[in-house]
Amino acid sequence: MALPMYEGDGYDHAANDSPNALELADRAEHMRAEAIAAAIAKLIMWFRKGRKSAAEHYLEQSVDRVDLEHREQKLARTRQPRYI
Repeated sequence: MALPMYEGDGYDHAANDSPNALELADRAEHMRAEAIAAAIAKLIMWFRKGRKSAAEHYLEQSVDRVDLEHREQKLARTRQPRYI
């Protein structure tokens, strides 16, 4: 694809090969990589924090403190290892 080469096309054709433009491109690439890495790290944290276990979901459904304690006891009983 050829870029238009007339005056007023929005491109600074003379500055594309200058060292300043290359430094700017390198800095932009570095900043882009940092932003992508930060976004991925935030996404990983969101997935780790966002998942609730089935036990947490079950305990959240309790109506009052007594119900919560009964649910905790039931979970404690069912989580005990069963030996034959």
